[in-house]
Amino acid sequence: MPAPLESFLSSWSVWILAASWQLALLGVVVWALCRIFPAMPLRLRYALWLVVLIKAFLPPTLGAPWGFGSWGVEPVRDLAASVLHLHMNPIEAWHAEVHNPAELGIVRQELPAWFSSFKPVAPWVALALCAVWLLGLLGGLAGILAEQGRLAWMLSRARIVESGPLADALVRRAKAVGVRAPRLLLCRETDEPFLCGLFRPAIVLPAGLPGDLSAEALDSVLDHELIHLRRGDLLACWAEALLGCLFWFHPVAWLVQARLDEEREFAVDEAAARLSRPSRYGRALLETALACARQRTGQGVACGFLGWAGAANGPDDLLARRIRRVTELPEREPPASIFGSYATVAVFALVFVPLGPVSEATAAAPPPSVAVSQP
Repeated sequence: MPAPLESFLSSWSVWILAASWQLALLGVVVWALCRIFPAMPLRLRYALWLVVLIKAFLPPTLGAPWGFGSWGVEPVRDLAASVLHLHMNPIEAWHAEVHNPAELGIVRQELPAWFSSFKPVAPWVALALCAVWLLGLLGGLAGILAEQGRLAWMLSRARIVESGPLADALVRRAKAVGVRAPRLLLCRETDEPFLCGLFRPAIVLPAGLPGDLSAEALDSVLDHELIHLRRGDLLACWAEALLGCLFWFHPVAWLVQARLDEEREFAVDEAAARLSRPSRYGRALLETALACARQRTGQGVACGFLGWAGAANGPDDLLARRIRRVTELPEREPPASIFGSYATVAVFALVFVPLGPVSEATAAAPPPSVAVSQP
């Protein structure tokens, strides 16, 4: 096997293993927190899941003395290494042979005789696993491109609303939310309102929906999509789609995607309901759901008002939970609750994002040089 390819596979295998277990650990921690504290503010729940999403794209080696990786993961890893003799995993053993043969020479004396067979096998095992991962990655990217192609086709057939009562309502609600009014399109090929367009945002409504809704319900629909725009949720949607491509094999990545879809809608519902009244917004949710067709069509990477894309147990179940949570909101939220939510997210990120180990020996030692052993 060529030395550059062997070095690439070595680095890839270490990255995919470390990123996978860190994603699993952080995802399970956030899931457990949401289960233990069901009364947690909606914005806080979504922010914690966003931390998991951001962590998936950070280097697994990121560490800090105060991080959980230093005082939580590293002691467990050291204990396991003393019992299981470190590098018992074939791919990790081969990586140590490539990057730090001196260390491996010491450990090799304590390992069974069958350890010597890992060296010729591990590179080809890593190559096969990397090929399967690349196929899944390319398949996911192809699916996103297909969805975006369908979305572009839908938008090309939509009618732009530039004047009239509907355009005036959009401008009025945009001022109330605090954003610049995006484009407004009416489309016959969609079954629910949604926001799309990362660089040229547009709110897309089913062609017949404005005539079927009351003025209050239409304002709530526009508020919802404008808050998505203000919060930058389209960027989070794209990052979530990329997460699904990179970790298509990871069950916790599937959990993170599902929870992000639902908690995003819950958090936006909370913000939109406080612009009017929770009871009024809850009626708007129900009225819009009744006015929209039940069969949902694909619409690419977008933020929909009804959120049927993220319904794990069906659209009716998600809608019922959203209405229930909105109607349970107090009319006013105390400022202390908002500050506490932001402080909690900041502390959680500082502790659980740096999962890489930090030790005095690691900090004092120079970075290991890449060396490929001779056959």
